[in-house]
This record gives sequence, structure tokens and C-alpha cells, in this order.
Amino acid sequence: MKVDYKEIFKLKVMLDKANIPYEFYDRSIFLPEYEHVDYQIVVYKKNSDERLISVVQGFATYGNEKDLLEIMGCLTKKEYEVDTVLGWLTAKEVFKRIKKNYK
Repeated sequence: MKVDYKEIFKLKVMLDKANIPYEFYDRSIFLPEYEHVDYQIVVYKKNSDERLISVVQGFATYGNEKDLLEIMGCLTKKEYEVDTVLGWLTAKEVFKRIKKNYK
């Protein structure tokens, strides 16, 4: 099943508009016999090289088949007690977490 990912690119636009720096990685692989689409956004804590959040979208990420994002970082204490990652998030939901925690 091929998914046309849009949420990761919506998040990029939101970060650009908010002047929040990030790194974007396209880790997609396109070979004649194999296609693997995978994107990642990394945001670091303000004035630091410590990672605030990693946002991924691609094959085998939680929510990828519904064009939703998976994050590591910016989790609540309760969420972190369940798992170190959280999926099935929209770009808006992820952006709110980043904005709240970007200091």
C-alpha cells in the first residue's frame, strides 16, 4: 500500500513559520525492486545540541498508513511510562508539543 505523506511536510511549514530550527532527513530508498519512503524531522532544544524531539513518518511507523506521525520526545510523564514513542499524531498535534517544549 502506497501512502502519499503530507503531515511531515505540513509540520515543516509550521516550524518554518514559527522560526523554529530543525533538521530534515529524507531517508527514502527507491530501487527498481524496492521502495521505502521514510522522512524524519529533528528539533533540538533552544541553544543546545540536545535533541528535543524526533518526528518520523514512513514504513512501519505508528500511523503511517493513515498519513500520521510518530514522535520520540516531548512526551508527558504518563505517556513515557507506557512507551518511549507515541504515534498516530497529526502535524498540528506534534507542533503544539514542540512549541510548548521549545525553550
